[in-house]
Amino acid sequence: MNDKILSQLLDILRNDPASQSDKVIVSLALLVWCKKSLTSETPDHLKIINCRGIDPVKLSHVLSEIGLVSQCASLDDEVCSKVSKIGYETISVCINQCISIGESGILDNYNPTDAALAIRSKTEVSLPKEVADLLVGLAANISNKNIYLPLESGGQITGRVLNNNAIPYIESPFSSHLPKLIAALLGKERIETKQSDFLRSPTYIEEGKLKKFTTTVAPLPFNVNVAKDIFDQDLFDRFKEKTRSLTVLAIRHILIQTQGRAIITMANSLLFSSGAERELREDLLRNKQIEAVIAMPVGLFDTTAIAFSILILNTDKKNESVRFINADTDEFRVAVSRTRNQLINVEKLIDIILSDSTAEFTCT
Repeated sequence: MNDKILSQLLDILRNDPASQSDKVIVSLALLVWCKKSLTSETPDHLKIINCRGIDPVKLSHVLSEIGLVSQCASLDDEVCSKVSKIGYETISVCINQCISIGESGILDNYNPTDAALAIRSKTEVSLPKEVADLLVGLAANISNKNIYLPLESGGQITGRVLNNNAIPYIESPFSSHLPKLIAALLGKERIETKQSDFLRSPTYIEEGKLKKFTTTVAPLPFNVNVAKDIFDQDLFDRFKEKTRSLTVLAIRHILIQTQGRAIITMANSLLFSSGAERELREDLLRNKQIEAVIAMPVGLFDTTAIAFSILILNTDKKNESVRFINADTDEFRVAVSRTRNQLINVEKLIDIILSDSTAEFTCT
């Protein structure tokens, strides 16, 4: 049912010239409007049921006013502008569909956390649902905690953090409306977002130092290089390795920003490469900050078949040994095509990783 709600609106928008990303944003914005219309705080003249046939430009003003009335940060000027560019007939059909969805009552339990999967873009990589479940599941016991999400843009981690009653603190150089729209639809709008290059100019700062978070979840992109000058311009003494590797520098940043557990995706090259990667590995081992390394099945992503692992760091306690877990087995993967695999038995995998199990696919 979750997927059908969004897919029905996207089907109505299919012939509109807007990008697929904008169509997803417009769909979620209309659903936010529909949900806000079901509350007493929304004035009658702004409710979706009373705005059938409204001009898209006028609709953008209505959404903006609702954002102000309900203090809904997701309905900002840029989102409203995207709605205003949709054709009149198309937006009218979308509104009628949203009214039907609202009247059915199914919007109350709508979980839009994986809306990013509908974008299907080579430039906007989304996580397989099971991988996102695993990353947040490995954070463990995060209720009422502040969770640091560097590079979050698709909202998949945000939604799962919110569904665990935790507070996401997003810091990303990418502008994305999905996290706030997802938060609004979940009815859990306690969310902090900063658009910033956290390597060059981090923004979560307290008393001149980087703010400490109890947990970090960071699905880092694979094999990305950054500008040469980031190392030289660091004001917080984060970076020990003079490198252009985003993964190495991001891990160094995360170590300073986290007091507790950090769950990070990384290309397997970090485990075996020389140079800066080796220096980082040796330092993490020397400081006993590696809790576990999980080898993941290949072929989980649509856009890449690169071999990757999940690295669990802990800056709050010393780890006398490192647990290596092999999830690239029939126990945790199933082939869905010649080149694609799907992660399975996620809850069992989480239990094994977080336990002291010495099962045959683990070693220390």
